Amino acid sequence: IEHISFNRNNISLCFTRLNEIITSLIKSPSMEAQTEIKSTPPENSTETKNQEEQIKEGKENEGSFGKLLTAISEDKAEEEKAALKSYLSEEKDLDKQIEMRGLYIWMRFSIGKKDILKDLLALSEENPKHSNPHLWIGKLYEEYKQYDKAYVQFIKGAELSNDDQEITDYICRAAKILIKEGKFKEAAERLTSRINTSRESPDVLFILY
Repeated sequence: IEHISFNRNNISLCFTRLNEIITSLIKSPSMEAQTEIKSTPPENSTETKNQEEQIKEGKENEGSFGKLLTAISEDKAEEEKAALKSYLSEEKDLDKQIEMRGLYIWMRFSIGKKDILKDLLALSEENPKHSNPHLWIGKLYEEYKQYDKAYVQFIKGAELSNDDQEITDYICRAAKILIKEGKFKEAAERLTSRINTSRESPDVLFILY
């Protein structure tokens, strides 16, 4: 059970943690077990046919995001591209398009596509005023224990964002990096500074505490 803050003025912010949870589930043991069960045909041929028809019907009724998740989990590159293109064409909000592109690249990383840094850097270069690419670049550097580079990305994300809760999330991520590096005093100073500038926002203080 996890509390995820909701900001009515910046709905996409609450999806960052949800996105992380979704991507962690793509290759989870339970998902793999379900895939194994589905891939084992039952002895009854009629039942097999009905199951295949249900699977086909389910895929046809999937939304663009569902199709994208399915294509990524099944490692089907062309279907991934088609589903992403379809999703982006339906989403008119430029910020959400950028966030979705970053999430897509990260989901590919979650299934073993390790060479994603160039794609994330390209996304950042195309959108130099958007904070979201720096979230994923920072997370990638953190995965590879390049903490100094991860810290720079999270701070850059905080500087580019105009949303208090999002800025706080970046600051918290940066502070966690400092803690991993053993820089406890600097981490405490970062968090204390944020607390002092956010006393009027209960949502921000909730994230910090």
